Amino acid sequence: MTPEASAPPVLEMRGVSRIFTRGPERVEALRKVSLAVRPGEIVAVVGASGSGKTTLLNLAGGVDRPDEGEILLRGERVDAMPEAGRTRLRRATIGMIFQESHLVEELTVAQNVTLPLIFSGRRQEDAAIDRLLAEVEIGDRRDFHPLSLSGGERQRAAIARALIHSPALLLADEPTGSLDSAQAWRVFDIFVKLAGSRGLALLLATHNMDLARRADRVLLLKDGRLGERLAQ
Repeated sequence: MTPEASAPPVLEMRGVSRIFTRGPERVEALRKVSLAVRPGEIVAVVGASGSGKTTLLNLAGGVDRPDEGEILLRGERVDAMPEAGRTRLRRATIGMIFQESHLVEELTVAQNVTLPLIFSGRRQEDAAIDRLLAEVEIGDRRDFHPLSLSGGERQRAAIARALIHSPALLLADEPTGSLDSAQAWRVFDIFVKLAGSRGLALLLATHNMDLARRADRVLLLKDGRLGERLAQ
């Protein structure tokens, strides 16, 4: 991976806090978190369950709003936008991947991959879909249905779906959590390849320290605070 150090950040979070109220309880999910992710860079965030990793990704993706601080995507203030604006920017700029692939069982791999374009009223040529499937190493699974795929193949199909609109930022929440070790490493290999070939910025939340150490930076999130960089 060769992050473009001189390029402006794709994602920047400045002093971001998020507080949830549960009855009389006040939970500070994130406390004054600041980070930046640049083109071609993979940043892994590690931490125990409940440390705030998913909250961090939801804020980065414009799914949620912070109670304090600023969030910028390609220089635009996401936190200050109305919901329609955040949705527009998210669809244009961000791809999201989760622990489960969430593929539609009745559709083929190719049909699943093109769903985001259908929802936004766009079309994609078959040749472009084939190139994308080859890029995530499931070109021979184009017409398969999800139940015919291995766990790793399903997750690679989910990656292709997240890439179909050519995002600048990829957000991945425990993307290898349901995979065995061999499949997890293969998925991460694809992340590394995409960061290099496409200049993607990738923010990854994971429990897997062996995989996290392959990122450009590894940050510890504990009790809502983003800690020092961990040793590689």
